[in-house]
Amino acid sequence: MKNYYLSIDGWAQDGAQGKLFRDLLGRMDTSKPLRIVEVGVYKGRMTALICEILAEMGINAEYHCVDHFLGSEEHERKDYYPDFESAIFPLAIEFGGVRIYVHRSDSVLAAQNDFQPQSCDIVYVDASHDYESAKRDIDAWVKVVKPGGYLCGDDYVHCWPGVIKAVNEYFGAEKVGIVSSSQWFKQITK
Repeated sequence: MKNYYLSIDGWAQDGAQGKLFRDLLGRMDTSKPLRIVEVGVYKGRMTALICEILAEMGINAEYHCVDHFLGSEEHERKDYYPDFESAIFPLAIEFGGVRIYVHRSDSVLAAQNDFQPQSCDIVYVDASHDYESAKRDIDAWVKVVKPGGYLCGDDYVHCWPGVIKAVNEYFGAEKVGIVSSSQWFKQITK
């Protein structure tokens, strides 16, 4: 379903997150199945967008959604899982070779308990935006990315200074790629 993601509450846009993923996928060997993780899922808008892109490109992938689905400081505190489930699971058949897995967990605990070191091709971080949370997520998830894979995320913008500070401290501002002025990425080499 083309542009179905637009019917789901959230902020993901083809011109931002979609552009980032098309760019990263264009740099990778997509002839073999990929393992992709989205950290911070909310109601599934980005999940639908990226799974649609993967299906359009004919890429087989495991797409892992990691979220406790209980909101954050930026959002109302409530259980968002029913919204996610009703938006995503009826469409899973539409995504072709993309298999969706849900990890209803704290992001750091999921990185430590549900994934082996160096086991994922792309990890996209968009959970809590305060400095301490962003720093913890980067530190936990960088270990899960395969050499040559990408750790990336959203909200590298002045209104989320905690994200910028955490990314810059971990990698150095000059070593991080930026797409669509808000999407950051770093290729992991070891």
